[in-house]
Amino acid sequence: MNNMTLKLLIGALLGALAYLIQGIAIGFLFLNHAYETYSNPGQTKGLEVDLGLIVVSGLLISSLFVFVFSNWKEGINWKKGVFAGAIIFLLAGSAFDVATYASTNLYNSSLIVFFSAIGSIIGGAVVGGVIGWWLGRKQTKNDINN
Repeated sequence: MNNMTLKLLIGALLGALAYLIQGIAIGFLFLNHAYETYSNPGQTKGLEVDLGLIVVSGLLISSLFVFVFSNWKEGINWKKGVFAGAIIFLLAGSAFDVATYASTNLYNSSLIVFFSAIGSIIGGAVVGGVIGWWLGRKQTKNDINN
């Protein structure tokens, strides 16, 4: 395994860890009540989530961030990662929530899209910042391949 591959793999693992930690903080403390309020009864798991699948989800989204950030034209750092992560999570999360609201009976109010968007901005900023920091550290020029 070469240094670049290891750097990208560690970036994805750090991002997944950040995703898990912020998910517990934001998801359980902030969004859990919103999902209970704006979801139809019996349609969500509440606090009884499948932690294994949450870890897989974190690895997938972190791998996406690592892919995007490793191909960033002007280099990446924690500040760019925070901003890009917030925007990516906001757009992807909102698209998913709007489509879910439009095509299922999971949510009983469109307000969940608003609450979820706030969580997406915070979560994306955390994950993007961690990955941006990792990939951008020790750069001497705008190239993460250093």
